[in-house]
Amino acid sequence: SDVCSSDLCRSARMHIMPTEMIVALIDDDTAVLDSLRMLLTNRGMKVECFSSAEDFLARADVPSLACIVADVRMPGRSGLELQGELQTRACPAPLILMTGHGDIAMAVRAIKAGAFDFIEKPFDNEALIEAIHRAMANRAREQAQQDNIAD
Repeated sequence: SDVCSSDLCRSARMHIMPTEMIVALIDDDTAVLDSLRMLLTNRGMKVECFSSAEDFLARADVPSLACIVADVRMPGRSGLELQGELQTRACPAPLILMTGHGDIAMAVRAIKAGAFDFIEKPFDNEALIEAIHRAMANRAREQAQQDNIAD
């Protein structure tokens, strides 16, 4: 059975699942990165992994990103600090933050600052997949609107 049966998610798969659209995973825990990479690639998503916010900012091809999934607590720049940097750079990809150490105040702060979603670890795999599909659908909609404006 299809986990994500909404029209929005079907739209994301139809419009954004081509191989050029990438989900960026950012976490300093290699075990988390490996399990998330396997989960998402098994669902047909193209994934790029980064061990830190700095690594991501240095190497990511931001225009090709459909979605960014980042841990909040990492050495160096935190996920919340990354969020601020992405806003400064006008990054169009939606950001999903995940943490094992979050609280309601942190989640509210992240969402108010523009995070697409905030997920607590350990998370349900299907809930994360659903959040990514919703984020990708949102990105596809925004891209289509920009394409229409440009035409």
